[in-house]
Amino acid sequence: MRDKAMDEVDFQNLLAGMGDVAAYRRGGQEGFVVHVPSRVDVKAIRTARRLSQEGFARTYGFSVAAVRDWEQGRRQPERAARLLLAMIDRAPDTVEKVMRGI
Repeated sequence: MRDKAMDEVDFQNLLAGMGDVAAYRRGGQEGFVVHVPSRVDVKAIRTARRLSQEGFARTYGFSVAAVRDWEQGRRQPERAARLLLAMIDRAPDTVEKVMRGI
């Protein structure tokens, strides 16, 4: 059996997004929508940066306990932390420059 390239939910989300783009282009909508991931793989993000849990926590302002809990599945990061983690994952050098005040 072949996997579907796109299911109905994905298609509806795509259509809604296209409607948002059209409204924005017509001037009927300002700004943009922030897409915060519902889940993040904290360990993968940390290991990609080649940091220990302690080093990752210190570099990005998290508590070591929070990093451990996230990685062990005891807790999920709050919305703001997930957004920061996604930014670290996609643009770590930029995040580090901002955090250093450069």
